[in-house]
Amino acid sequence: MRILWLCGIVLPHLCDEFGFKKTVINGWTSSMLEYIHKNSDIKMGICCPIRKPERMKDGTLDEEQYYSFQMIEGEEINYDQEGRFVQIIKDFAPDVIHIWGTEYMHTYNMLCAAEEMGILDQTIVSIQGLISSVVKHYCDGIERDDHEIYQKIEEASLRDKVRSDYEIEAIKKCVNISGRTEWDKGCIAQINPNARYWHIGEILRESFYEQMGHWTVQKCNRHTIFLSHVYCPIKGLHYFLRAFRYVLHQYPDAVVRIAGNDITGSENAYGQYIKKEIYELAMEDHVLFLGQLSEEQMCQEYLSAHIFVCPSTVENSSNSVCEAMLIGTPVIGSFIGGIPSLITHKQDGFLYQCNEPEMLAYYIGRIFEDDMLAAEISKNAVLSMSEKVDRQTNGKALMELYNRIASE
Repeated sequence: MRILWLCGIVLPHLCDEFGFKKTVINGWTSSMLEYIHKNSDIKMGICCPIRKPERMKDGTLDEEQYYSFQMIEGEEINYDQEGRFVQIIKDFAPDVIHIWGTEYMHTYNMLCAAEEMGILDQTIVSIQGLISSVVKHYCDGIERDDHEIYQKIEEASLRDKVRSDYEIEAIKKCVNISGRTEWDKGCIAQINPNARYWHIGEILRESFYEQMGHWTVQKCNRHTIFLSHVYCPIKGLHYFLRAFRYVLHQYPDAVVRIAGNDITGSENAYGQYIKKEIYELAMEDHVLFLGQLSEEQMCQEYLSAHIFVCPSTVENSSNSVCEAMLIGTPVIGSFIGGIPSLITHKQDGFLYQCNEPEMLAYYIGRIFEDDMLAAEISKNAVLSMSEKVDRQTNGKALMELYNRIASE
């Protein structure tokens, strides 16, 4: 069987081929690809987006065919992306086309190419995030007292409106869609009720399975909170800081460690908004940005933290929540999007309304003050998440879906 993947990034194992630094994002895609290579004789083809035309190339790596196409980030680019995909389909002759994500225009263009080639029903699209939902929540909780900063943040959301429109049209065109949460299933049902929806869980990176259940309250750094990648408003750092203010009143030694680059040191409008919030709340000595972390460094942060918090205002299936729960770090997540499909409230984590910082502070306090509760939450999280991200179950489910779509 021949499977053609359309990816939103250059996958790490192909970065050297294109002369790029290896990325630390989209690890679930590489993990699923590794499972397929180890457990099947499927012939894989990988399509990768490239921004600069001069860096585009096609080739073969370890018997895996790879192709490149020019990334379209605005309607002004004069590039026949659909035509390029038709060329790739003709060359690779796939039995199934698997498109990862709906957030970019190339999803729509690949679906159009598949339709032109008469294989639209042999195409499946996996939901990652939903940009059409993101744009609705982009400015949630951002105060308008600084009109200039608010306007810049709002402009960023408007730039995503074009992608949002393409996403909706792409979903309307889909025959087969895979997702992971009740939320993405519900959203798809409203856009395209005729699409066949398949639940396919994901596979995390290897290090997180190796550290499964290794967190203990005795070895963590008490009153340390870990957050992951809060680079834009939908990740909810501004809401978290309002809760953290209450936490510091009761636990003045509390600190928050954040994976990702320091957005307060950039010209990014949201970063400037956060910088102002941190200064006005006198938190400069309690908030630390850690920069880009490797897989192993992320594991260590989960193991060292007392709590992991996901304060997003919109989210589908948070990989960081899955990683933290698998390791056993107590997790508090906002009750939005697909997070309730991952966390069962008061059993393997806590849920709160994202715009209620008092409740987030309350649950942080409960875990800080009750080691038995933290240990119970941790144990239950490991059990529930190990089932959700089981490699054999999820890898086998995807390959069975490929077989079904190809045979039909």
